[in-house]
Amino acid sequence: MMGNRVTEDIISPVAITGMGCMAGGGSNVANLWDNLQRAEVNCQPVPGYLFKTILGYPVFSAPADPLTDAARSFIKEISPDFNERSVSRTVLLACSAAVESLLEAGITPELLASVRVGIAMGTTVGCTFHNEEYYSAWRAGLNPDLEPVQFYLGGNVSSALHRILKTKGPSAVVTNACASGTDSIGVAR
Repeated sequence: MMGNRVTEDIISPVAITGMGCMAGGGSNVANLWDNLQRAEVNCQPVPGYLFKTILGYPVFSAPADPLTDAARSFIKEISPDFNERSVSRTVLLACSAAVESLLEAGITPELLASVRVGIAMGTTVGCTFHNEEYYSAWRAGLNPDLEPVQFYLGGNVSSALHRILKTKGPSAVVTNACASGTDSIGVAR
């Protein structure tokens, strides 16, 4: 009997009611899809707003302003005192994608406040780029302030989304290269 139940659980459907995206390929799902269909990419040398480098290799980078107008408006309604500077760029990118998916699913701030929410996110970056200056100083033999490390340790993207959106429930971040998104759907299920 247990074997049948496991099989039933494995093949039960997963419903995706909303999608959100903020990436180098597009600043929302529709924009990403259009760019993919036209084979257009935003590949350029590393922009200065990410980090400084002497290397000229190209990267795919999301917009300089990681928080969309829709995300700002949604978050302001839920968390009027939210300070964008209190979180990392990665968290702001996640906020934009999360709000896009909530709006696509028809979830209002009022509805969001009335339900328990689990957040499982997939990312290829985590918060790795937020410690470049610290790492460079450390490698140069300097004694840099630990604030960037503490900022990184407090930067779990799913937990930050719970704080910003004032939701409660389980949270997980999957950082597993290009399989992160698919893996996070499995973890969420």
